[in-house]
Amino acid sequence: PSAAFGMVVGQTDHMAAHRVAEDRCSAGGPGCRPIHTFTAACGAVAHGVKRSPWALVMTSDPSTFVVTTIGGGSGATQQVAEQEALADCRSRDPRAQCRIVASQCGRG
Repeated sequence: PSAAFGMVVGQTDHMAAHRVAEDRCSAGGPGCRPIHTFTAACGAVAHGVKRSPWALVMTSDPSTFVVTTIGGGSGATQQVAEQEALADCRSRDPRAQCRIVASQCGRG
């Protein structure tokens, strides 16, 4: 898995939102595919990470961890979206440490 993702909030056209998200994701590397589509006010993305085999400890430095999965979530509030993204991430890789990497709310 790649650490790249594309997140779009506040776009009213589904196809346009998908294109923008795909473009943003592809800019970060190949292998992008949709994992979460939402119509709620807020969205969030969580990375599931594990310590890199070349690192003694895992820190916030990307060279110390490997992204194993990405989870998405949505909800009426940013907190709900983040909780859903963490739960989705944990369900995809229960042994990974899940971290919120992006969250945003659109205009209501």
